[in-house]
Amino acid sequence: MKTLPQNPQIIKEVIHKASQGELEDWVFSYLTNIDKNPGFVEGLRQQKRWWVGPQDYQLKKLIRTCGPEKNIDFPENKERWELRVEEMVKGLTSEWSAPPIITEYTSEGLFIRDGNHRQEALLQIGTQKYSTIAWFNTLNDLIRTCKIQSHTFFLTGTSGSGKSTIVESIQKLLPFVDVHDFDEGGVPEGADEKWRIERTNDWLKVAQDNHKKGMSTIICGVSVPSEVNYAPAYSEQLSVHFGVIHTEPDDVRGRLKKRGWNDSLIENNITWAQHLEQFVKAEPDNFLVDSSKYNPDQVTEKICNWIINKIVFLK
Repeated sequence: MKTLPQNPQIIKEVIHKASQGELEDWVFSYLTNIDKNPGFVEGLRQQKRWWVGPQDYQLKKLIRTCGPEKNIDFPENKERWELRVEEMVKGLTSEWSAPPIITEYTSEGLFIRDGNHRQEALLQIGTQKYSTIAWFNTLNDLIRTCKIQSHTFFLTGTSGSGKSTIVESIQKLLPFVDVHDFDEGGVPEGADEKWRIERTNDWLKVAQDNHKKGMSTIICGVSVPSEVNYAPAYSEQLSVHFGVIHTEPDDVRGRLKKRGWNDSLIENNITWAQHLEQFVKAEPDNFLVDSSKYNPDQVTEKICNWIINKIVFLK
């Protein structure tokens, strides 16, 4: 059996993009710039799609839509088909870094929309599983078809970063997860680090209860990774992930001035935000989204994509 080069760079790139909620962005860029198929991208943009991957998946389970067969969506001349597959086999066993196979879910299975020749070439060199991306046309299809694990997410950011406004949006987009604002129940006057640590532990207890039910938990608010990791209720079984909403200082200043904050409080808040962001970035598995670069709907979508990337698995 011939083996593929280990960890090809293109796969690493896709994995990183997916970890930052940008899998769809990568797919569109690849199809436009590498695959030279902008028309395909325009079609995909016509409706909301739910993306899963890249994940290693059984190649034989993927359904080809192009090939030398007559009863196939996109028939290809047998000689041309075999020549293209042969060229890919040579590339796969040398330096060529093959991108993931892109598929669409239907009730009949995962249909290959980009990578038909690639699948055949991989099978010919004895590959059983390969990096696969799947899109689902409805959230119900995704929920019904995929395996959904229980994880815990702490999405942090300082005042003025827009955390509170996205809680309701995430609840609507991901009804199968339990979403909470860190400050639910109110914040007592004079709330300090001790209060924040106690509240963090309380949320971890909620996550424990949800984990027993197989449900994921998302906590949006000012949480500090070290306070989560060392809390009494912390457990590795909770599979905790940390994300941060980055906001440019000038945007924070504008938002907090509208709330009536004085200059001293605003600058202290900005300094705290910078520290908080570094705390999250120091975690081995972290996520960052820029609320100064994207509008609230786009921020929410990237957060949801990040969460799906962590908890949803192809069967």
